Amino acid sequence: MMISDTESDFLPEFIKDILKIKEHREDKKNRCSYITVEAVPLLFNNHGNIHGSYIAMLTLTAAENAARLTINEDEYLVAISHSINFLKQPETLGDIELESCITSRSDRIIHVNTFLRCLDADVANSTTIFVVEKL
Repeated sequence: MMISDTESDFLPEFIKDILKIKEHREDKKNRCSYITVEAVPLLFNNHGNIHGSYIAMLTLTAAENAARLTINEDEYLVAISHSINFLKQPETLGDIELESCITSRSDRIIHVNTFLRCLDADVANSTTIFVVEKL
């Protein structure tokens, strides 16, 4: 399923353009979100690798998208921790896939694990912690 404007309203337009989101789907039962983005040369460093700041932005964005699956309309998320493990750069570049799943949820705290892959390479993983606040 292609991402629609209503599903991506939480992203500013310039970020949606930069991310080049190709596909987005949600598994509410398992509290997971899946995003596929196009790898574009603009986002690589001088060595042709996926830039670390782009990886950080993608993993945080994907984690927030998953965490939003469990909040109400009168609530919002505040990220209080985002830890990334950079594993390796892919030898061949292709679409970048992100899988974000909520691993635990209390009344106010949500833990999300995110995995970023490019073709067969596990590029990075992250753990993000959000606090749920009321409007």
